[in-house]
Amino acid sequence: MKRLREIFQKYTPLVEPYSIDEAFLDITHTVHIFGGAERIARTLKDDIRRELNLTASVGIGPNKILAKIASRLEKPDGLVVIRKGDLGERIYPLPISRLIGEGPGVEDVLDRLGIRTIGALAHFPEDSLLRRMGKWGSTLQKLARGEDDGRVLTEVERPDEKSMGHEHTFSEDTNNRTQIESELWYLVEKTGKRLRGGFLQGRTVTLKIRYDDFSTYTHQRTLGFLTNDEGILFQTVQSLFYEIYSPGRMVRLVGVCLSHLIKSGPENLHHQLDLFTVDWDWKTSRLYRTVDHLRDRFGEGIIGRASSFAGRIHYSRFQTRVVPTGHH
Repeated sequence: MKRLREIFQKYTPLVEPYSIDEAFLDITHTVHIFGGAERIARTLKDDIRRELNLTASVGIGPNKILAKIASRLEKPDGLVVIRKGDLGERIYPLPISRLIGEGPGVEDVLDRLGIRTIGALAHFPEDSLLRRMGKWGSTLQKLARGEDDGRVLTEVERPDEKSMGHEHTFSEDTNNRTQIESELWYLVEKTGKRLRGGFLQGRTVTLKIRYDDFSTYTHQRTLGFLTNDEGILFQTVQSLFYEIYSPGRMVRLVGVCLSHLIKSGPENLHHQLDLFTVDWDWKTSRLYRTVDHLRDRFGEGIIGRASSFAGRIHYSRFQTRVVPTGHH
């Protein structure tokens, strides 16, 4: 990615990494220097092919959402320009799966509303969509209309990570509390491992639940101490779950998050030495380091608390999770 970023920065300093091999470039202030957007795109593709021996798909648009859709239209070696005036002809006929922001299960929900194309979503009655899917549906509709005010953020401008967590969308909506709670255990374990890997602890625990009608609720609790202990985190998450879950309702997604993070390595112990900090158990610390090592070497599912395995084994949770050895 470093060499790729260096190529990007030949044409603009405003580069926002999107993934390991994708990025947004804002060429508003440099487009006149290089002879136009399409010329920049062609030269960029040539540079990548010559210097990295790779093909690249480039999408050009007036904002990030349209540029992203354009970049996916003619993979793996395309160059597509989308203007606002092209929405009706180029974007609206596309299947809803082409839209950034949709996730597992969303297409089924939209299909039940008769929404199968980006255009159908763009023109669906706003009030009805808001009632059916809440603010999330309204946000998705704006994207379908090509409305995206998000600017390109360079790495310097992007905020430091202030929270850490994971979410999971069930393959089928469920009201089975054993399955839901075991998934929450799994998310807590993943979050705890990442926190310890980054020498991080936090105070505020947040639980997120999305039901089958896409209504979404979050509930949080700020602890009187810093922690990355999975047992403490799950006790708090479980308590929050009991407070906000409506028994019998079908759940689509759950998520957990820890925020108000600080470094917790040996060089930062002075942050922890106050009356509200949990007395650290070094035996527990060694145990977690051993568990994390085993997970790194053999995969997340190699070890965990019994309560986190029960529901997931029964519901074939592991069948959808394949991680190549050495890549986590």
